[in-house]
Amino acid sequence: MSTDNPFAAPTSLDERGNDANFAQVAGDVLLCGREVDLSAVGWLTGQPTTADERRHSKRLRLVYWPIPLRRLVWVLPIVVVLSNRVLAGNRQLVTLGFFATWWLWLPLLSRFRPTTCLTIAFTRQGRSLRTRHNVSQTLRAILAVAVAMLALEYADIADAALPKGLWVLKYILMPVGGFALVMWGWNLIFPPVLKLRPPTVKAFSAGVFSIHDAPAGFLDGLSRLLDAESRHSSHGQGRSTPNAAAAKMDHEDQ
Repeated sequence: MSTDNPFAAPTSLDERGNDANFAQVAGDVLLCGREVDLSAVGWLTGQPTTADERRHSKRLRLVYWPIPLRRLVWVLPIVVVLSNRVLAGNRQLVTLGFFATWWLWLPLLSRFRPTTCLTIAFTRQGRSLRTRHNVSQTLRAILAVAVAMLALEYADIADAALPKGLWVLKYILMPVGGFALVMWGWNLIFPPVLKLRPPTVKAFSAGVFSIHDAPAGFLDGLSRLLDAESRHSSHGQGRSTPNAAAAKMDHEDQ
């Protein structure tokens, strides 16, 4: 695969954006097309996957939201609530109706945004790490909610510490404080198995998506795989893609 910057020229962009299964690693950013199979390496570990592990791959759908539109999506509920405070009529009914349908029309709106679908796979070690991480975070959340409910139950003990005019804050400060304390303290006592952020599309141009926050291990493994295939294809063997690398590995396994 060519290592030049796909954002260097519009012509190059058009060619790569329409290229089937185009993928490239640029530092800590993953560049890819609208549909790409990345199951040749483990999503969490970056290790080469087996044919059986690739058969159990998953599809990861990412939507591109420009920053102004992303801010508008999250600010819109606040605008609705504030406007209902000013306008006459049944403000409570309008607000309730808006929030009741919020998660219905938001996915519909995302269907009209540029979208890329990544096919990812997990190695045996990756599945084990993901399971341990999910169990740890689930226990953390359960304990935090339990502490918050307990704090709410005994919120009356805050009467002596808060001014009388702020008595209502005890029903907010104590549960929220207890919840935040457990969420923060759990990670100090039990360090997270995985330190991951959800991958997001931060740029899109002529069919090429710029994906940030992909796992570092995966980016390293994919970069090594594409470099090896690029050297292989430079001898006239064809263009390098993750699919071609996976096919080659299957052939070598046999």
